[in-house]
Amino acid sequence: MYSLIAIVIAFVWIGNDRVCMGQEYKCDVEQPKADQLIKEMFMFAADKQKFPTNETEMKQFCDASKQREKDLKRYGDTCLQNMEKTVLNLFVYSVVKHSVGVCKFKRRGLEFQQMGKCGNSDRKTNKKCWNDWMATLAGIANTTNDKLKIPLACW
Repeated sequence: MYSLIAIVIAFVWIGNDRVCMGQEYKCDVEQPKADQLIKEMFMFAADKQKFPTNETEMKQFCDASKQREKDLKRYGDTCLQNMEKTVLNLFVYSVVKHSVGVCKFKRRGLEFQQMGKCGNSDRKTNKKCWNDWMATLAGIANTTNDKLKIPLACW
């Protein structure tokens, strides 16, 4: 299993100037939690978060989405350098905006719930797809030609 946070850092590694070893240790401990938050945020790879299919699940989804966003922002502010933090924010931006939209507007929330059964139907295959994607990104992160990293990631 590849760590999304480690891949993001490898993409834009510019040095690690944390103030003290305690902070570095805390960030190392928090990295797997941040990876899990991202998986849950993207839902199709989630271990816990399922697509909501009713009003109760929708409320739980919205509350959990807000908390994940706060926790990831705190992790980025505490543990990532400027460029790493920017890449993480860009990576999760569209998911956060989508979640805000389906939670704020009733019609969009109902449409999201209607597709929930389909979204929940084959979680094992979805997780395999996610893991394959993480492996691909890890390979791209190890590419020595920095100018190829973004084009390869978009291909």
